[in-house]
Amino acid sequence: MPTCSPLHPRGCTARRSRLIEWIPADNLDDLEPLRSLVGDARIVSLGEATHGTREFFLMKHRILRFLVERMGFTAFAIEATWPEANRLDRYVRTGDGDPAVLLSGLYF
Repeated sequence: MPTCSPLHPRGCTARRSRLIEWIPADNLDDLEPLRSLVGDARIVSLGEATHGTREFFLMKHRILRFLVERMGFTAFAIEATWPEANRLDRYVRTGDGDPAVLLSGLYF
């Protein structure tokens, strides 16, 4: 299989696959090719070309579901403002607060 490098995108041609869905609740079968790309990695980093583009976040949601449900990942980190992220972390650990209100404070 050819080497796949972000510096040489043409080297990734053999690994391309069509993503069928981008709705978070949809079936994850079209993401199975990610399994071979992730391999035995313990950390997967996801970026986006712009901040706030809805479709990027919806697709990242599906990818995170895939990583958790199909590959057993158990930790998630996101770039966010410190005070608002701390309040959301408190909710995750203790259940204190309203998740919708806390998420709206993250400006996504």
